[in-house]
Amino acid sequence: MRSQRVKPTEYLANPNLREAIRRQELAGLYKVLPQLAPKIPFSKFTIEGFDISNLAGTAAVGAKVSFTRGEPNKRSYRRYKIKTVRGISDTAMMQEVLQRRLQSKGDQPLPHLILVDGGKGQVSKALAVLKNLDLGIPLIGLAKGKETIVYYTGEGFSKLRLPRDHPALQLLQRVRDEAHRFGLSYHHKIRLQPIG
Repeated sequence: MRSQRVKPTEYLANPNLREAIRRQELAGLYKVLPQLAPKIPFSKFTIEGFDISNLAGTAAVGAKVSFTRGEPNKRSYRRYKIKTVRGISDTAMMQEVLQRRLQSKGDQPLPHLILVDGGKGQVSKALAVLKNLDLGIPLIGLAKGKETIVYYTGEGFSKLRLPRDHPALQLLQRVRDEAHRFGLSYHHKIRLQPIG
């Protein structure tokens, strides 16, 4: 399945086109990630994306973004100062952020898919949190560069490479990139705060 090539003016002029493309992306996601079955209605399907930002282990923060129906739900975004990890360990920081998010008793329902920025290391730490909390939420990582999707099958880790114009990959990239942007903006804010 390939994404439609749409001119920006056409995209803005036709509100139904935006939803059609988002539905195509979600349908593509279901085809390549069988662990998502049974299907969740398009109007309710939520992905939460997580990213870590730090400079050599300093001013370390985590970010969570939430997408519903393929669009950002900024009211559900959250920022986390890393509290328990010292030094440089993005995987341990990711584990802390996931633990804090999934243990929180706030008004946010659990997502239908968790996406972490990274590969096997980040997915392993996130998977340990889900197992510890006895949660069966589907989990994947999206590693930058080759844009490889990483997930655990129950027997071991698998990798999936999709064409750059695949609708499912475009959806996952949008979530991952937004988590990175949101986390980086918070990281910069923390670094600019006066010391003491």
